[in-house]
Amino acid sequence: MAACQVCEVHAESVFKVEGMDCHEEVAILERRLKKLAGLEALAADVLGQRVTIKYDAAKLSTSAIAEAVAQTGMRAWLEHEQPIGGAPSAATRLTFVLVSGMAVGAGLALDYAGVDRRAAVAVYALAILSGGAYTVRRAIHAARSLALDINVLMLVAVAGAMLLGQWGEGASVVFLFALAQLLEARAMERARGAISALMDLAPADAVRLRGGVEERVAVDDVRVGDRVL
Repeated sequence: MAACQVCEVHAESVFKVEGMDCHEEVAILERRLKKLAGLEALAADVLGQRVTIKYDAAKLSTSAIAEAVAQTGMRAWLEHEQPIGGAPSAATRLTFVLVSGMAVGAGLALDYAGVDRRAAVAVYALAILSGGAYTVRRAIHAARSLALDINVLMLVAVAGAMLLGQWGEGASVVFLFALAQLLEARAMERARGAISALMDLAPADAVRLRGGVEERVAVDDVRVGDRVL
């Protein structure tokens, strides 16, 4: 019998994806992952921050998938494993946004006071760098993929403002965008926590009446048509 020249090993893995908080980020993931040889299907759960991927394990590995996700500015790991390496915490992200906001305020104050314009520009530059820290990486990936997403448009707008000398406007836009992203991520995290708490309230077992006899069974064993007390 001739040896198999091309073998396929169909597999399915579930990844946790840190940083996937909206459908825009799902689109970013899809654009990147669909370029991987061996990828068969992808389904994202934004609320659960999970991505289920079907792939040909002979052509694609889980480590290659995680690396591709990392290139989008997000982080992925297999659901049953622990994440490898550190990632910026929510506190770190909040710090960047606060620094950006304070720098914008300081720049506006310097402009109002009429001091040396170069001092205000330096402060605005700090606001742009700190506020845009989480946007640049995703924008770079989107640009490489020839996809004009919100991150690319944001950087283009800010670059235009800087070229026109409108540093205050550019810094303000960056700060507001970073703040909106932070609030969105926090809202999603609270929603996940609320759903998790609700699931914890679900009983693990139930009392089923069968043949006039009460019996305690696991919830998973209850079938359609059973009488439950």
